[in-house]
Amino acid sequence: MTSLLCRFLTLQPEMPTEVMLKPATRFKMAKSELDLLTSFWINVVLTVSFLISYVLLKNLPLNFRVYYPRRYLKGLVERVDDLVNSEDKRHRGVGWRWCSNLFDWILSTWRTTEMEFIEQYGLDSAVLLRTYLFGLKLFVPLMIWGSVVLIPVNTTDTELQNFQSVESNVTYSRVDTLSIANVHDLSERLWAHLLASYLFTIWTIILLYIEYSRISKRRLQYIVSRKQRPEHFTVLVRHVPKDTSMSVGEKIREFFQENHPEHYHTHQVVFNARKLHKLIKKVEKYEGELELIVKAYEARKDADPEASRPTLKKHWYHICMPKSDAIDFYKDKIAQLKKEVRSERKNVLSHSDYVVKAGFVTFNSCWGAAVCAQSLQSGECTKWMTEWACEPRDVYWRSLPLNYMQLNAYRLIVNLLVVALIIFFFIPVAFVQSLANLDTLIKYFPFLKPIIRWSIVRSFFQGYLPGLLLRIIVVLILPPLLRVLTKFEGHVSYSKIDKYAALKYYIFMVVNVFFGNVFIGSLFEQLRQYIAAPTTIPKTFGFSVPMKATFFMSYIMVDGWSANAAEILRLWPLFWYHVSDFFFVRTEKDRVKILPASPPDYTVILTRLSLYFLLGLVYAVISPLILPFLVMFFAFGYLVYRNQIINVYEPRYECAASFWPFIHRNIIIALIIKHLTIIGLFSLKQAVASTPFLLPLPVLTIVFHLHCRQKFLPAFKNFPLQEAIRKDNLEFNADTVNMLEKSYLHPAIQLSSTESDDDDPGTVRNGTPPRGGKDHRRSEAPSNNYGDSVTSGKSFWMNSRATSIHSNEVGNGSIYGSNGIPNHVQVGDPPALFPVDASLCPPVQPRGRAHHLGSRSWPSSRRFEPSHASFRNLP
Repeated sequence: MTSLLCRFLTLQPEMPTEVMLKPATRFKMAKSELDLLTSFWINVVLTVSFLISYVLLKNLPLNFRVYYPRRYLKGLVERVDDLVNSEDKRHRGVGWRWCSNLFDWILSTWRTTEMEFIEQYGLDSAVLLRTYLFGLKLFVPLMIWGSVVLIPVNTTDTELQNFQSVESNVTYSRVDTLSIANVHDLSERLWAHLLASYLFTIWTIILLYIEYSRISKRRLQYIVSRKQRPEHFTVLVRHVPKDTSMSVGEKIREFFQENHPEHYHTHQVVFNARKLHKLIKKVEKYEGELELIVKAYEARKDADPEASRPTLKKHWYHICMPKSDAIDFYKDKIAQLKKEVRSERKNVLSHSDYVVKAGFVTFNSCWGAAVCAQSLQSGECTKWMTEWACEPRDVYWRSLPLNYMQLNAYRLIVNLLVVALIIFFFIPVAFVQSLANLDTLIKYFPFLKPIIRWSIVRSFFQGYLPGLLLRIIVVLILPPLLRVLTKFEGHVSYSKIDKYAALKYYIFMVVNVFFGNVFIGSLFEQLRQYIAAPTTIPKTFGFSVPMKATFFMSYIMVDGWSANAAEILRLWPLFWYHVSDFFFVRTEKDRVKILPASPPDYTVILTRLSLYFLLGLVYAVISPLILPFLVMFFAFGYLVYRNQIINVYEPRYECAASFWPFIHRNIIIALIIKHLTIIGLFSLKQAVASTPFLLPLPVLTIVFHLHCRQKFLPAFKNFPLQEAIRKDNLEFNADTVNMLEKSYLHPAIQLSSTESDDDDPGTVRNGTPPRGGKDHRRSEAPSNNYGDSVTSGKSFWMNSRATSIHSNEVGNGSIYGSNGIPNHVQVGDPPALFPVDASLCPPVQPRGRAHHLGSRSWPSSRRFEPSHASFRNLP
């Protein structure tokens, strides 16, 4: 089959179009059965070998940190050590009892319910596993229908046999007879494929609707049930307008006190502290080296009290200079770096150049944050842009300093680079396809000619090697490159970086892996044919798709079966951990640093799932033999990734399954490609009577997608105000003051903080005003501009309305400051006409839902609910 496609793709461009479209006169089918069996057994042997190695290695105590790193991070070491019952055997190695634990990793995947799994491991992990289960629910019925109906219909026809009688040099295998290629043109058997296309589409749509509805409900329930989460009360505001008269923080406070007076609580400006972060990393590095040297010196001193102190050369080029005391050198170096850290920290907090025109604004209710994040704040749409803040651990700080023009310029550059990358990668894909043709292989590698005469070697090169090389190219090289490009785009969170990197990766896989392998065998020669006769592309595509079924089966086995087994074996983390443990680890701190607990690579996982949905839906009608390979992939992948989530993965973030619309959209794209492929095949088969009945399928799929987009997608982009109210009711006694304090302060500033630092809270929160600007922070003496409040039209009740907010912000429990001025008097607000003790005044009920942060009291007055809002993404 592979050589048939290669022969098709090497047709001479000067041939007439009519001749090109007559496969009976030009094609020779390959004996793909042996190639497929060879690839099957190679991957089965590799998969079984990896699994046996895993069940043996995971029970050895020296490998516990490789196969159970998440439990070490969570402090569950005792549960890991229970794998070995006796203390003495644990140090010598595992005895005969390890035999009873060979397959406990499979049984452990069924010991927790879905709700318990969500509570322990997060909704992202649960929905990832639900996606694998969704693949089983989708493809198992399709496999049964294909085995009972489509395969008998295809097998009992004689198109390929008649084809061989006309062309005596044409051969075919039993694999080819299982596909639609064995059905005659104008045959009534094509009605079975038409019915299957309708049934498969309807079944996919039903499952998608049910899954979308359930995940949407679980998402809202999960967000509401999560307590004490700062991101539920915080909004990221970017592109703050420049103002030379005040700092960025004061500008933010003035804007939100004026526009969100009932719900605004506090804010935190963003600092550009990259240099400070690098200095902290250097300090940690030298402290680790000093700890190592001191420990080694103390060990030698215990053995020999007269042992000399360790020495070293300060620089590599000090060849002729005497060595210095190593301990003193590192102590002096650390002291110098700490001095630089304190100096740089002071510069960051005291210079306006380090302040980014962005900030995190915190509200005293989830409802208030939802209104702000999901509405347009200014008539100038490029200013005061708000969106939900992501988790503090999810923030990608390097992107926050970028302004509006830089973001758009960088994204344009990245998109152009991705297009160029997709075009460039056609070359290695074409090379991989050329390897499937042994004549081309011998041409480039003449030394292989003697061994290729063996049938098993020929099958290895034609059946297994192309899939292996394609995986190396598109999985090991491309994802890190796309992730770097996506970071350059300016996304503010790691979750968005993974999401948009997965989008680029999926586009690449569809264009290069699917369409590229269908269309390309010899890229440059075939390109001239498409240009000379562009109207032949649909029919060429329809004929080429069935011929590539064997290649994609091999690719699924390599990328799906063997790769999943390698994922659970963790060959590279196992090797690197033991090498690092032997050569570099000297302290327990070093051992913790090399603990191989990694976050799940959603860029690769989500794209792989999307590609397999595409292959399954496209080939379910054309070549149903591919479906058992996909079912095996989804079943095995579910077990593997459930084990990895429980024992290995430590997520970098939790985005409440915001990636599900990405999966849904990719399945819709797969359905549309399936419909177009079937239409092309039926046109090639000259099925004039049945082809028009296929035209409603793309329309039905698009209408369904638009319906789901309107009904479910807003809940993934926005947080409903009704659910926000319910969350506030559940957390009305929550102490959010301590939760929100310094949650979104740059990690470098927090790590460099010491007890001797006397940072002004206003400076940390607001930044420093520009040079020559006025510092609007609270002064030590009361203002005398009493008339400003009258002439500006602002009454005293507006100041008293903010009392509960700002008294909680200070956190001292009193409405008075040390100078006798009420704490609620803030910058830019007119002062009170006369000092009033707020405890003697009745509480003012604002039009909104104001309440205290520490102990929330809900007013009975009507709530302000905007009729519409311009919503943005919820992380």
